Amino acid sequence: MMWMNSEIVPSQTEAVPMTAWLRAFLEHLGYLVLDAWHVPGAFQNRDELNRFGRLGDIRHRPDEADLADIRNQVAGLLRSLDAFRQ
Repeated sequence: MMWMNSEIVPSQTEAVPMTAWLRAFLEHLGYLVLDAWHVPGAFQNRDELNRFGRLGDIRHRPDEADLADIRNQVAGLLRSLDAFRQ
């Protein structure tokens, strides 16, 4: 299941085509894709884009808060899978 909802922010809509392609590619190889997470990331050596882009200041992204959010989502996914084993 790919993570999508009606509250997708611009950074996620930009990432969705790539993760959709990657999901299809991996599934063609026989992998089961359970989820996808989209997190803004800073550009290398593009300070102006990092500070003044449409997403605001994305320097130092992904940051600890982004990573904590992903860790929580992964933990929740793993807990839901664990329920199937019992």
